[in-house]
Amino acid sequence: MTKIGMIGGLGPTATLYYYKTILEDYKYAMGMPGSPEIIIYSMDNHTLQDLIKRERWSILVSWLIRGIKTLHFSGAGFAFIAGTTPHIVFDELQRISPIPLISIVEEACYNAASLNLKRVGLLGTAFTMQSSIYKNVFDKKEIEIVIPTLLEQQYIHKKMSTEIQLGVFSEEIKTRFIEIINRMKYLENIEGIVLGCTKLPAFLPHLNLDIPVINTPLVHINSIIKQYIKINNR
Repeated sequence: MTKIGMIGGLGPTATLYYYKTILEDYKYAMGMPGSPEIIIYSMDNHTLQDLIKRERWSILVSWLIRGIKTLHFSGAGFAFIAGTTPHIVFDELQRISPIPLISIVEEACYNAASLNLKRVGLLGTAFTMQSSIYKNVFDKKEIEIVIPTLLEQQYIHKKMSTEIQLGVFSEEIKTRFIEIINRMKYLENIEGIVLGCTKLPAFLPHLNLDIPVINTPLVHINSIIKQYIKINNR
């Protein structure tokens, strides 16, 4: 039986969300009781943030690949990272990984393409919005990424690293997020919005929007479950 490998700990809330949702959605997909076999290797978020802050990309790759190899040696047939930020080095990880890796960014791109979107807004941490993590992948499908203004980015990042990090999503935050998305819709002609951080989907029901919302962890999880079922039903 092929097992799922998860690199977790890089956002403890996201790790819990992935584990819980994979178990729930697997039962729904199978239409019967049961759980997939999952191996979780929890890595240190402080190390991740420090390496990114110092732009030590080669060390970051070596550090993450150590975790992926641990999953492989433990019996995982494929793996994923429960977090967006580490995907800045995903291409290199995928190239040297001993097992297939499923990318949250690539799955989000496939979802946007399936909806025929050509111009989408991106919300996430300041690093995610300002980096090329999403742009490089979405460019391949000729989908343009639009990011908020600098002041909006600062607001989003501050709230995500404070209240939202602690599970608080006040009316003030809800209103401001909707204002930012609507401004991007009407002034920058976005056709959909990408929730490019694993913290955001927990608050998805609170945002009443009339454009498609790409819940990146959820589309990631859907692909992980499909891969698990496919491999184990051969």
